[in-house]
Amino acid sequence: MILGMCIITFSIRFLSVFYSEKIILNKTTTKFFSLIPIAVLSSICAPLVFISENKIINPFVSLEFWTCVIAIVSLKFGSFLSVIISLSFYLIALFLIKAI
Repeated sequence: MILGMCIITFSIRFLSVFYSEKIILNKTTTKFFSLIPIAVLSSICAPLVFISENKIINPFVSLEFWTCVIAIVSLKFGSFLSVIISLSFYLIALFLIKAI
């Protein structure tokens, strides 16, 4: 799967650089290629949020799930602030949980 994602990502970049003036992609193809980074990021993040100790867990009791929710809600402030806010929430909550 990782090799396939590498091939797709590299081929997109190669084609866009090498044939940038010769190839014009239609809207459907452009939309398809724009969704690849989202799919890759989701496939990386989903196991971290929903699987713990090789078991699927209830996401509402997972700190990672609530961090994702805060990151999505705080996106209205911009990507950088969303990362800072969600990372701060995660670290503070993790510290509080470990202190108990």
